[in-house]
Amino acid sequence: MSRKSIILGAIFATGLAWRCGSSESEKKTASPTSPSPTPAPAPAQSPSADDMGGAPDSMPAEIAGDEKQTPPMGKDKIEAWLSAGHYKSWKCEETSHAARSPSGHSDNRTCSNDKLSKAGDSGDYPVGAASVKELFDAGKKLNGYAVFLKTTAGSGGDKWYWYERIGSSTIADGQGTKGSAKSICVGCHSRAGTEGLAGRDSVFTQVK
Repeated sequence: MSRKSIILGAIFATGLAWRCGSSESEKKTASPTSPSPTPAPAPAQSPSADDMGGAPDSMPAEIAGDEKQTPPMGKDKIEAWLSAGHYKSWKCEETSHAARSPSGHSDNRTCSNDKLSKAGDSGDYPVGAASVKELFDAGKKLNGYAVFLKTTAGSGGDKWYWYERIGSSTIADGQGTKGSAKSICVGCHSRAGTEGLAGRDSVFTQVK
């Protein structure tokens, strides 16, 4: 190999090495990626269905289909049913009145469906027994409802579905096994027929 060829090869190699080094340097000195913005905090959550008791997924077969006598379960369905006024054909108290002890409700009027009204004076209520309590504000204006429906045979508040709304606030919506359906509704109604109080099987008022 001639001296000239050796010199040209060295120059080429030096240039190639410089170019590769420049590429690495450019990569190292490139502007760093801007940090991702901090995610906004999640909005406050409304009480879940579980917090209120969790409405059952389906209506017991033995009471399904009797729309006028059986309140549906779940807020949207039951509010539509209440608006239709089916319960007004039940046995109802003549007028509203102040709450009876130990109720924490406002002035109210109770209606009982056939299975509750005709259940006699002793023993557990049958599956399908139901009650609707109209709730009134201080100005005597209808302001909410308390509804319960016997879904399972036996005695105890856990055998009932409970729903309560006052104004725009849903207090309970679910079976009396958990959530506010248990702590609020069953917590009070479990006293029916005890401590010298009227009633039985979680029902204080049976309208006949």
